[in-house]
Amino acid sequence: MANTVSDLERSALNPRARRWRRLLREPVASICLLFIAFQVICIVGALLAPETFRYLTPQNVALLQRAIPVIGIVALGVGLLMITGEYDLSVGSVYTLAGYSMALAYTSGVPPVAALLLTLFIGVLIGTLNGIVT
Repeated sequence: MANTVSDLERSALNPRARRWRRLLREPVASICLLFIAFQVICIVGALLAPETFRYLTPQNVALLQRAIPVIGIVALGVGLLMITGEYDLSVGSVYTLAGYSMALAYTSGVPPVAALLLTLFIGVLIGTLNGIVT
């Protein structure tokens, strides 16, 4: 009899509760909830200890606003690759090598425009070789 009552209770869940349960089973929902929980913990920590936990300082927010778009553009490209079934893990390495080659060329006295063109050439060359190999 107890099993029958619990089965009836489960079947009597309203559609909204069923939709939320189905949504929470998705991996994307778990990642989003974890991200939101992490942000809430960081904000609470920043409000409780503003001198030691500098999450909400103007310098940190400005740094995040400069860094996130660049990483987001790279992530969009990698996401498109993953949607098509290709898994290219070399994107991070090429991204780092491009930045390093730009810094190396600029500090050795190469004009900024030429250093940029050299860096783009290196990235395109590695990307083409990677495309040919895969």
